[in-house]
Amino acid sequence: MKYIINQYIENNKRRYYIVVDDKLSNVVELYENGFHVEEITKEKIEGNFSLKKFIKYHEKVVFLINGFFDQKEIYNFLNKLAFTVYHLKDALFCIDEAHAFLPSSKYEPENIKKLERGGAKDGIDFIVSTHRLTDISPDVVALLNVIISFQNTEINTVERLAEFFDKFYNTQNFNLIDPDLDQSTKKRFKDMLKSNNPEHIIRNLKKREFLYADLPEGIQQITSSNLLS
Repeated sequence: MKYIINQYIENNKRRYYIVVDDKLSNVVELYENGFHVEEITKEKIEGNFSLKKFIKYHEKVVFLINGFFDQKEIYNFLNKLAFTVYHLKDALFCIDEAHAFLPSSKYEPENIKKLERGGAKDGIDFIVSTHRLTDISPDVVALLNVIISFQNTEINTVERLAEFFDKFYNTQNFNLIDPDLDQSTKKRFKDMLKSNNPEHIIRNLKKREFLYADLPEGIQQITSSNLLS
């Protein structure tokens, strides 16, 4: 996610950059790259703290929400933040450790879903990052356009991912393999695709490989070359 954020900034794609996270140690690199880091307090959630003025002033902001908040308080803040981002437009909005902020519960921020549905036409891009897809509200996941997955072995997550990847990975679709990979890796991916089994593919990716849906290049290794491209 940090790589994507940096690419956006380098290419001047958006005016505003808003990140939600739960630990300062997660965002040191963003702080060093000019992000203002603001710890959210109950007073900021319940008071007259103007998110719009704050974001417009700093333009690149990390909001830290620690583990002392209950789900209702997180819900109130994220609803308020998503509403603000939706009206600011021209923004990249990212939620890291999304399992802590967007779980399936009675407190699912409706404005997050509204932003997912209608934000793209106003230049708002939305990214969530988490360890397991099943930890996030199914409604939030269903509205995502692209899902990037590294190797995963947790059975429920693999099954959920397979539902998304099933229509993209089949024995006839070798063009999904990154053409810049070496021949032996291409052959291994071809053999994996021939299995016509998304669960098998997801489980057998190496740690430095990922696959994703909705884009032409379906399987890649993470190397210095394609990270810099």
